[in-house]
Amino acid sequence: MMPAKPVIYKSFLIRIWSDEPQRKRRVMVTRINESGEQYYFANLDDLMIFLLEEMDSPSKGELPMD
Repeated sequence: MMPAKPVIYKSFLIRIWSDEPQRKRRVMVTRINESGEQYYFANLDDLMIFLLEEMDSPSKGELPMD
């Protein structure tokens, strides 16, 4: 039996808004940890790429869940 990989828990606050109806949506992501880093995206596709990449790589200060 193969040993299980450690589970990494990541938490983000995602805000999606538009200044006016029918305008392009804006996206901001805040990392929910001590640093509170913020990331901005021009579209939802870029947001999804970011989230998928985040799940493939551990970030500083994030510990495996027990």
